[in-house]
Amino acid sequence: MRPSRFCVLTVLSLILALFLIGCASDESKLENFLTEAQEYFNNQEYEKAIIQLKNAVQIDANSKQAYDLLSKSYLKRGNGQEAFRAFARLEQIDPENLEYKVQMASFFLLGKNIEECQRRVDLVLEKKPDHTQALFLKAGLMGLNKENPEDIADVYLNILTIDPNQARAHVALAQVYGALKQLDKTEEHLQ
Repeated sequence: MRPSRFCVLTVLSLILALFLIGCASDESKLENFLTEAQEYFNNQEYEKAIIQLKNAVQIDANSKQAYDLLSKSYLKRGNGQEAFRAFARLEQIDPENLEYKVQMASFFLLGKNIEECQRRVDLVLEKKPDHTQALFLKAGLMGLNKENPEDIADVYLNILTIDPNQARAHVALAQVYGALKQLDKTEEHLQ
């Protein structure tokens, strides 16, 4: 006995309806988890935010919003290893995002993984030569590689050309010029 066309269409319609309800339910849950996580984060309840964000990424493993807030929450909790993992996932989800590359480069510089740091810094500066954070990282790499202090000073001067109010660049230049025994330039940047 063959099922009627009407029965088949009815069963298929029910299955489709259940699937759509499940999807809508997941989207609603995801939004709730993200909203609650943001509220917890804003109230400096980072552990609670992390729990909600972990729930969110179980629903959507590619949620940039969830991983972005998760990385920030881990940083606020002082958990660099988990923040690194969250930024690594962000870099996978959105490989064109320069800020994620800079964050990853910072972690690699801290871990003294010069090659990975250099690769990301070069990529960022190739796309955006005036990216000040990437320039700071470049100067840091140059210092680790014990490159010519004059070349390092040039990077900091470039940062100050882009943004003259970068106090960190002035302090770094004062240190470089101090090492070069150029006391007049050291004093100029300390002021």
